[in-house]
Amino acid sequence: MGWLYFELVDMLVVIFLIWFVVRTIKKNRIPGTPEERRQRQEKAKAQLRVIGHDLKSSFRDMLALTPGWVRLYYITGLPNVKKGYIRVQKSTRPQTIVVGRNEVKVTGVQWVEQSKRSLGRAALDAGFGDLVGDLPGAVVGALIGGRRRNNSVSVMTTELNGIEMSVYFRTTPKEHQKLVSLL
Repeated sequence: MGWLYFELVDMLVVIFLIWFVVRTIKKNRIPGTPEERRQRQEKAKAQLRVIGHDLKSSFRDMLALTPGWVRLYYITGLPNVKKGYIRVQKSTRPQTIVVGRNEVKVTGVQWVEQSKRSLGRAALDAGFGDLVGDLPGAVVGALIGGRRRNNSVSVMTTELNGIEMSVYFRTTPKEHQKLVSLL
């Protein structure tokens, strides 16, 4: 008797789902003949193309007008600027850039190349590789975990309110070149 009850409930659920789908289709149906609907869709697509073209051209114009900028990882050196990724952009004055909200005069930029290997990370990856693939896995894990990490830093000597200070950014060689090109 119990199985009959479950069959009845299943049929009611199916009937409800069919009713719900039919009701939703009728409610969301677009009025008009198929030809009218196609014409409306083409008109809407044409309007979107015009809007998209206008947005692209205005965005290109905006990029052409804005001065150069680069996104760098700021470490330390300026007051009221938090550690993290920050936008460094060109200023209208010569030898001056904007770091965060501070406009600073740059007196020099150096790139200090640093890298390190993590022995702890190599050991951890070797242990994991050993679990996964015995001896070859351990060797590969140690090589991957012990590879060099680039910690190169750009040191920018700046003058802010008559005080000379050093500002540190973590950079790659390309990012350093972009930073120098802003000056």
